[in-house]
Amino acid sequence: MSMQTIHQEAIDEEKRLLSAVISRPEYVDTVTSLVKENDFFHAGHKIIFTEIVNLTRSGIPVSSVTLWKKIKREPSGLSQEYIETLSLTAPPMPELLEQHALSVRENAESRRLISVGESIQEAVMDGMTSEEVIHLTQKRLDSVMERTSTFQATKFADGLVEQLTEMQTGGSKHKRLPTTWPSVDRFLDGGLQLGQLDIIAGRTGMGKTSFGTSMMYNIAQSGVPSLMISIEMPRLQIIRKIIAGRCLIKEGNIANNDMSSEDWMKFETCAEELSDLKLFIDDKSRSLFEVIASIRSHVRRFDVKFVVVDYVQRIKVPTRDARYLEVGEVVDDLAELSKSLGINIMLLSQINRGVEGRTSKRPAISDLSESGKIEEAASRIFLLYRDDYYDYDSRDKGTAEVQVAKNRFGATGTARMAFVQDYTLFGELV
Repeated sequence: MSMQTIHQEAIDEEKRLLSAVISRPEYVDTVTSLVKENDFFHAGHKIIFTEIVNLTRSGIPVSSVTLWKKIKREPSGLSQEYIETLSLTAPPMPELLEQHALSVRENAESRRLISVGESIQEAVMDGMTSEEVIHLTQKRLDSVMERTSTFQATKFADGLVEQLTEMQTGGSKHKRLPTTWPSVDRFLDGGLQLGQLDIIAGRTGMGKTSFGTSMMYNIAQSGVPSLMISIEMPRLQIIRKIIAGRCLIKEGNIANNDMSSEDWMKFETCAEELSDLKLFIDDKSRSLFEVIASIRSHVRRFDVKFVVVDYVQRIKVPTRDARYLEVGEVVDDLAELSKSLGINIMLLSQINRGVEGRTSKRPAISDLSESGKIEEAASRIFLLYRDDYYDYDSRDKGTAEVQVAKNRFGATGTARMAFVQDYTLFGELV
């Protein structure tokens, strides 16, 4: 393949990526985590990408018009027609956008390696000794590695000072999100930890989504911006669950437009409080790329600290053939995302049907669908069980067991909680 062909393919890939972020600027945060300005081969594309990022960071809508206003101020060789063509080009499917970004980065790394090869040839032709050529090559390769790598180690002494400061100021407490349920928080040393991925798992009908929305409401009510990405349910159904739990109105009455005058009075009483919540619901994201892009965008724009994703087995990862590999990629990527952004991600997960065939229906970690990767990546795993789901006459009617089955930072055990199905509400037993 000729260099001209390689360069043209790189330019075409860059066009596809730029077209995508112009039409869907909500993906800018995710793309910038993979690609930098200097990864673009075409000089004009470097300028366009830089201005897209600047506009997004400034909160200015990205369009061919706003881009041209920024770019035309300085000589760039670009035309308004060229930018309009990029904005009108059909962007790639969202789930393929990450692949295009990685291709742009890979092309940049290949060009840098080609440059290293050319410098070796020049050094040999200039009469350098083999030892000098090897030394030069190593330096050039180290430079490529530094540009490519995003890892940066922390000096132990610096980390020691940081830890000492936390110990003296109680800073670690500020890195926790209390669920406000004492029966649960006692296992969590005061709350969920930022920078961690946790799992809520249970069979269908156990109340995973209700548990997640109840927890999210409690955390949002304490002033922490929170996000729910619902792949399982439309946003209005999530909103109904929150209204039902907070206002104590039967969810069925809300869904069926069968609100009594008493229900309306309850709603009016709590409506103002609900409208003030820093709570966001995304029911559009489906692929792993879209989920990550949504989380990054909400963290940057609204300082979101707590995210509920419902649920892992529904997230699309088109590049994988086996389901366990898809789930593994989802949990690995979301665990890394929670760490890099300093947030807590609560990922909901299904339990295998096999539990239905046992005498005891209480789940174990091994019952998790594709359990190996989930258990490995999660900091904490909560398993839900309601005996009255299987036995209508159960002595534990209206009670849910929340088993902290894995806890990387503390004790495991079971919290017994109240569950009011009409209100889809979890709470403390009275």
